[in-house]
Amino acid sequence: MRMRLLTCVLFFASTSFVARAQDPKPKPEHVPADVAPQDPPATPLETPQETPYETPIIPPEAVPAPVPPTEALPPAVVTSTSATRAVPTLLAYARTWSEAEYEAELERLASTYPRFLRLGSLGTSKQGRRIALLTIGDLATDPDRRPAVLLATDLEARFGDRPGGPEAALFAVRTLLERAERETEFAEFFTGATLYAVPAPDPDGVFAQAAATERTCRLERNFPAGWQPSDAIECPQGPYPCSEPETRELARLVAARTNVAALAVLAVDPGPEAFDARTPPSAPLSRIAVRASLDARRLTRAREFAVAKPGGLAAFAHARSGACVLALDPWSGDEASGDAVRPAFAALPLAVDGLLRELPRLEGRMDRAERLRERLWLVEVEVRVAGGLPTASPEERAKAPASVWLDVEGARVSKIGARRDGQPTANLDVPRGRTWRIGHLDGNESLKLFLAVEGDEGGVLRLAFRSLRGGRAEFDVALGG
Repeated sequence: MRMRLLTCVLFFASTSFVARAQDPKPKPEHVPADVAPQDPPATPLETPQETPYETPIIPPEAVPAPVPPTEALPPAVVTSTSATRAVPTLLAYARTWSEAEYEAELERLASTYPRFLRLGSLGTSKQGRRIALLTIGDLATDPDRRPAVLLATDLEARFGDRPGGPEAALFAVRTLLERAERETEFAEFFTGATLYAVPAPDPDGVFAQAAATERTCRLERNFPAGWQPSDAIECPQGPYPCSEPETRELARLVAARTNVAALAVLAVDPGPEAFDARTPPSAPLSRIAVRASLDARRLTRAREFAVAKPGGLAAFAHARSGACVLALDPWSGDEASGDAVRPAFAALPLAVDGLLRELPRLEGRMDRAERLRERLWLVEVEVRVAGGLPTASPEERAKAPASVWLDVEGARVSKIGARRDGQPTANLDVPRGRTWRIGHLDGNESLKLFLAVEGDEGGVLRLAFRSLRGGRAEFDVALGG
């Protein structure tokens, strides 16, 4: 009798497990054990959407609701998870901060720059600490609909014998915010670009006691790109990709924010002994190196090392969304003296600024509108990419016919001819309704479009170019009058 009862219990338990494995929305605590890890699919450029979509990360969970901007605390007081203590209004970036000081600096920046900074949260760490997400840009319009750079500290709690805390990332953020407040040109630049910053993606590893942060997997190898089972390699990467809340929330951010075209990851340079890059520096990396007074070949080597790391954040961002990766090392080199920042810190805001300017920002303009006959017009417009990055990576171009689309309203467009430099004019397709498939654009490339428009004199043709990664360019064309 006892054996029969045990057999029934095991049968129902296995039936329940199989049902959960087949459920498209399993509960977070139950992860299918028989799902083989795979590299993430590329961003589907064929079907653009008005709002960023999200592919569930294993284990699938509901996306946490956006956290509204936090209310600023008084500058001399901060509430910590452990204690309430007075901290300086302006922290020195030359030393390692405590958790209370870190939280205080976040609140100070949010209250000092409300026009450009929104302080939110990706979620909570394994021990319940907030994983802060900073959105930097002109908040008068939606920052999630503009081309963006993600700035994140690598998910290793320590880099050798040096703490890899949030000070470097926040120094870059603070410097850029001060510049936006001071320079009109830079403030206007932020109307067309966004910077997301995650200065401490693993707050437990930075602020908790060392004994309390012991894990069975390395977070920097826990992303679903090149991930391998723990028994297949020397360092454990976790029981499944994104098994830890820190990597899961960061991966969800990369998957949901389809406007992220580039990643700036703060990690230690591996050195020529660890990785010998043979790829010549790309044009965007060369321009960033000149702007920040860095070595372009060293940047290329660091980038290739970061992208090649199995289960790493850079590998995931590159595979998932074709993001351009910039790996920066703010901890190597000379130490800081007094309250001054480390010399390597000074290059960070310049490099991030350079990466922001390489974003594929769409721009459009009308050249002329000519009447051909009654109710028929020829409208010439130009769309271009202001920035050195393309609207789609080479891998994405092989999978989707377009990453730039055109929506038309106010009049009927019957034909569109497109001409690139040095190429003959070719007709474009209209896959559905009033949306035209423009194709892909390289960095700093212009495309001439010739529109055959049917409409009454005095009417207005509204054009909206859009791209998941390049933002939007909208303008009106008056027909005669």
